[in-house]
Amino acid sequence: MRWFTALAVSVAAAAFTVFVILAGRHVGITEFDDAYAFIRYAKHGLAGHGFCWNIGEGPAYGCTSALHLLVVTAVRGATSLSDAAVLTGISFACSLLACVGLVALGFAVLDVEAPWRRGAPFLVVPCLLFGDGFRFHALTGMETTLAILCNVLLACCAVLAARYRTRLTFVLCLVAAYAAYLARPESGVYGLLFVPLYWVATDRGLAKRALQFAGLFVGLLAADALLKLFLWGDALPLPFYAKRIGFYRGYTGTSTWNVGEYTVQFLTLALPYLLTVVCLWTPGVRRRLLAIVVPVAVVFIYLASVGQIMGTSARFYYPSVPFVVLAAFVALAEFARHGTRTASPSAGRWPPRMLATLLLIILATTPYAKPWAARAWNLVSHPPRIAKPATHFVTPAGAPLASLGWWRSIREMSALMRRMPRDSITLACSEYGFVGASWPELEILDLVGLQDRVVAHRGFSAARVFARAPDIVWMPHPDYSQIQSAILDSPEFARSYEFFPTAYDYGLALRRGSPHHAAMRAALRAEFERLYPGRAIEEYVAEIRP
Repeated sequence: MRWFTALAVSVAAAAFTVFVILAGRHVGITEFDDAYAFIRYAKHGLAGHGFCWNIGEGPAYGCTSALHLLVVTAVRGATSLSDAAVLTGISFACSLLACVGLVALGFAVLDVEAPWRRGAPFLVVPCLLFGDGFRFHALTGMETTLAILCNVLLACCAVLAARYRTRLTFVLCLVAAYAAYLARPESGVYGLLFVPLYWVATDRGLAKRALQFAGLFVGLLAADALLKLFLWGDALPLPFYAKRIGFYRGYTGTSTWNVGEYTVQFLTLALPYLLTVVCLWTPGVRRRLLAIVVPVAVVFIYLASVGQIMGTSARFYYPSVPFVVLAAFVALAEFARHGTRTASPSAGRWPPRMLATLLLIILATTPYAKPWAARAWNLVSHPPRIAKPATHFVTPAGAPLASLGWWRSIREMSALMRRMPRDSITLACSEYGFVGASWPELEILDLVGLQDRVVAHRGFSAARVFARAPDIVWMPHPDYSQIQSAILDSPEFARSYEFFPTAYDYGLALRRGSPHHAAMRAALRAEFERLYPGRAIEEYVAEIRP
């Protein structure tokens, strides 16, 4: 009954806090373009085409989170909500459940008899929602909060399985670990390392049980890999290959998606829990804290090897929040049980402890920490050599068109597709989430390899793109300097395409030999006059400068 009451109060507290803090934002609005890729896959799956990027091309493992794809597909098929409402509704619900789960984790760990025990776990909710990051992720529509929720469940199951050593808790822990892996593949590290290490750190008598768990989980991952190879042709998601640092030659966005900056953002969020660990640390808790810290460190080291494109607000780090919270609860519980008895032996360690506390506060709160960390990362990450095309295009107008901005250019491209014969043309581009979800029947060639198996495994090739004769080429984002240069320098592009530099910000090209060229030109003219009033489309047709 006490558990039921605690969870009921947790739900009420989390719901009230989330409602108050997010009152100014509405579920149903997201400008996170990558999130819409899940919708495109879901629509194809619901229409009987399988989880494919383009109809008729066969399945593709383009979504990093298989679990999020299944949830989006279920909600998309069961409701008449807008695409944005489906995405943000899921991420919002998962954020709320994650808050509730973290409070439940606190009650599971704080098994001491103390009056403050009834209120301490509830402090997690305001601590999380105090920062902009968690609130931001609650409404992106991405799998971030689902991954947090799955890791919360894994932490809860690991704690309960260490205490109640039944077959049921063992199986629940295995299921939670697999769910965490499906939500974010790197979270498989927590199932593989955290659970066995935490059990052994809690009681060395659990070593055999921990080895059994690790063996079964490895077997489960192997079976999962074989199943995905059979269903999707890849054991790991395509972004695993395409987002490796160095995959995109000449990629200039490394400093934008900055590992140093995101690490400091995560430390800012985790500051209350880290301070709790530092201030309340006792020798008796050392092994369990190491069991938590080591897997988190492994995940963070891996993330340093990833080009964190669209990693806004430390998106790839946030799923590790539950383990930092768990460390704080473990330290608090141990201190409550034995604090007075262990305080004297560690009294001499207060100066280093105070220094660590001061460093954490400075690192997480000073306005200089993020820019310093960002600059430090740029120094060690070897800035790319920017590729510049040898072919120069000029227009009669001379001056570029007015910039629309990233998100508006995406929405306007979707509006242009409304006028196009979408079931018989091919669009090549890099910003395709919203466009692809809005027009699932449109064939889209992925220039950056997140949805294209050939590009993900072999890299970009302009010759391969033009061999498929796309009717429309919307140039990739300027950060992909090598891809842009390869397209502009391709003889086929100069020979076969009518190019409008800076149209829709990145530049647009129509294939002259397309059977739909006249219709596409008419559609572009109508949209061009609306977007760029006073500008004649003929003045922006490019020619190669001699």
